[in-house]
Amino acid sequence: KVMDRQIHKLTALRQLVMRNNSLSYLQNGAFSGMLYLERLDLSYNQLYSIEPHTFGGLNYLKKLNLEGNRLHFLSSQWFASMPSLGWLFLSNNLIGRLQANVFEMLSGLFTMKLDGNRISSIESGSFNGLLHLRILYLTDNLLQTIPTQELHNLPLLQYLYFDRNPILRIPTFAFHSMNLTMLTMSYMPRLKVIEKQSFLNMEHLVTLQLHDNSEFVYIDQKAFVN
Repeated sequence: KVMDRQIHKLTALRQLVMRNNSLSYLQNGAFSGMLYLERLDLSYNQLYSIEPHTFGGLNYLKKLNLEGNRLHFLSSQWFASMPSLGWLFLSNNLIGRLQANVFEMLSGLFTMKLDGNRISSIESGSFNGLLHLRILYLTDNLLQTIPTQELHNLPLLQYLYFDRNPILRIPTFAFHSMNLTMLTMSYMPRLKVIEKQSFLNMEHLVTLQLHDNSEFVYIDQKAFVN
């Protein structure tokens, strides 16, 4: 169940929507010839394998939707020719970890959705290159610690959705001096404690959601300094 080569004849295409089909495999050059494609929607197929140069030549692509597939990992080579990409949707796959530099070519990206995966590990350098990212969804994964160092590599991040992760505590300096205006950490099944200065110097924070955390018992009185 792969792409038919006849699709290459659609050289003037701007949008291609192929959601809710049965595609399982994407080959190198699957979209070659579609030089002006701006939106590609492959959500809710059965994709488990994407070759390294599948998206080669999509230099004007602005929105890529791979939600609801069976992807277990991400490759930096997929994104090597997407300098214009602004939206990347990877929700509801089977991704277990983020590798270093996997998004390093996506300097223009400002919205990324990784919710509903199985992410338990975010390696050092995973968010390298995401200099303009403003919105990040990490809801409903398997993270047991807050990836503080990696989040601090996102200088323009404003909205962080972190609900439904099995984190036990929010440690000191977890989000210190970040420019977030909105942070959601609700429906956390194990969260018990917020330690001192965990939100130190978050001067731009407007909305903080910490509701429906059934084990939550303690906030240090110095958690929200400045």
